[in-house]
Amino acid sequence: MSVLGHVKDVASVYADLDVYVQSSHTEGLSVALLEAMACRLPVAAARVGGTEEVVQEGETGLLFEPGDSGGLNAAIGRFLDYPEQARAMAEAGRRLVVRRFGADRMVDETDRLITRLLAAGATVPAGGLRRL
Repeated sequence: MSVLGHVKDVASVYADLDVYVQSSHTEGLSVALLEAMACRLPVAAARVGGTEEVVQEGETGLLFEPGDSGGLNAAIGRFLDYPEQARAMAEAGRRLVVRRFGADRMVDETDRLITRLLAAGATVPAGGLRRL
C-alpha cells in the first residue's frame, strides 16, 4: 500500500482505478465518493451517514453493511464479473452527482438564497460580498 499525499489532479488517480470502495464505519457525505462518481467509477460503499443519498443500490452503485467484508467482496466481484452493469451504474452515478452537486446547480441555489434573503430585508455587509 502506498500513500499518495497531496494530489492536485485527483481525476488522473481515479482514472487508474477499476472500482472505488468506501469502507468507512462512519461518514457524512464524502467528497471523495462524489469525486469518484463524477469520474465515472463504479462505487461500492458502506451503508453509513449520507452515503445512501447518492449511492442508490443497484442504480448508482452497490452498498454493503459496515464491517461486512463478505458484502464488500461481493460488491467488488459483481463489478468485475459484470462490467456492463458496472459501467451503467458508474454513468448513472455521474449523472446524479452532476445534477445534484454540479456547479450550475450550486450557483442557481446560491442565487435563489441571496434573492430570498434580500427580499426578506437582509442587507449586504459594508464590505460587499467577496468571492472566496
